[in-house]
Amino acid sequence: MILHGSSNVINTIGHEARHVFQNYKMMHNIVENKYDLFMLYDTLVDFYTKGAYWDNYYKQFAEIDARIFGYAVEEKFLNMYGYTLSSISKEKNNADMMLLAQEDTMRVIDGKEVLLENQLLSILNENLDLYDKYPQLHYEFIKNQEEIRFKTKDELVDNYILNKDKTKDQLLLELVVRGKRREELKRKNDIHNSVSK
Repeated sequence: MILHGSSNVINTIGHEARHVFQNYKMMHNIVENKYDLFMLYDTLVDFYTKGAYWDNYYKQFAEIDARIFGYAVEEKFLNMYGYTLSSISKEKNNADMMLLAQEDTMRVIDGKEVLLENQLLSILNENLDLYDKYPQLHYEFIKNQEEIRFKTKDELVDNYILNKDKTKDQLLLELVVRGKRREELKRKNDIHNSVSK
């Protein structure tokens, strides 16, 4: 197989093993970084929205992560036998790394572009039990009586300041930045809407 330049099966094994690891983390409330949250968001939106998975397959954080891991496993395997990853595979891997770094949360839902986290918020408010079932959601969302909403930038800053788990510092800081961006975007939209009226 290697002599004929095909190590795709090794890549596939790595890819699928990564999905097992992702699911383990999700089911055990293990959040190491914002991508773990994004994977959960994609998973919940996929489950509650018909066609969302296939309409957004290449942008799904779990799929990007699994593709990157698959290439890493394939490359390590090839290197053990003195071979290297093909240039095409390296280009695909680099493209996936760039895609992950962009943190693109735009998704196509029912033919319209929406933000992943906004779609999730709508789903959470229709299925309030999900908030308690997945404590990972508590990082970026908060439940007030019978409504779930995004945490404000100030609430996210408080989480960061009161954090006792230093391994979460980077994650919490990134969520503060996301909260700030979300509030700035909302303010701009509110201004735009008031001007256009």
